[in-house]
Amino acid sequence: MSRALAELLEWPFVNDIHRTAEGFTVVVEDATRDLEPVRQWFERSSAEVATLDVAAPTMDELFVKIIERERAADDAAALAGVADA
Repeated sequence: MSRALAELLEWPFVNDIHRTAEGFTVVVEDATRDLEPVRQWFERSSAEVATLDVAAPTMDELFVKIIERERAADDAAALAGVADA
């Protein structure tokens, strides 16, 4: 990943960046809120942007996110139980 994309990945609302056949996908917390700052960043970085689209997550992606949150909550609860003991 380029240094510029690594910089973008450090933004608090940018969750992931990955290469696709068409270019890059930037995963953000809230596309409605975060699209404009990401667009401005690409503009300032002089990157050539052919399109900038909002894509909804797939059902698989949502399922994985739910499972990850559940596991994190279970782990936190287990650690809290150990700390209380």
